[in-house]
Amino acid sequence: MSEVTINRRQAVRTAAGVAAGSVLVAGAGVGAAAANDNSSGLVGSWVITHRNNKPAPPEVGKAIVSFIAGGVIVANEFDPVGPLETGSWASRSNNRFVATLWSGFEAEGKNPAGTVRIQVSGRRSGDKVSGTFKVTVYPKKGKSESVTGTFSGTRLDAD
Repeated sequence: MSEVTINRRQAVRTAAGVAAGSVLVAGAGVGAAAANDNSSGLVGSWVITHRNNKPAPPEVGKAIVSFIAGGVIVANEFDPVGPLETGSWASRSNNRFVATLWSGFEAEGKNPAGTVRIQVSGRRSGDKVSGTFKVTVYPKKGKSESVTGTFSGTRLDAD
């Protein structure tokens, strides 16, 4: 079996989406609030900044993550531009949450195409969120690899 190196930028882009997704998870306990009701948990969209723990110095990215009733999370990487990530979330006690998102990536150079799983654990405090994430890359050929990191974010208001 040949070993494949994870494209760090792909892993970071994916991680951002996961981090963003986990931020929205915190709102799970608020029930079915209106989409424009920013006073209720995490319903709506958030701007998330994420940074991976490797390489040194850490790479930083940004994403918009939207919480959707029914346990669905959608994350859109915008700095740098990356893939759309989708997944599910669950709330935990004390404003904590978990999320899992999935995405894919095309082959790049000698790196084959594959899929990415992002696992998030976080906490909401008012209009701010923060936490940790783990991104695991599963190339179609070769060995899987993981990257961990942290995220923080704030609510994205419409006005």
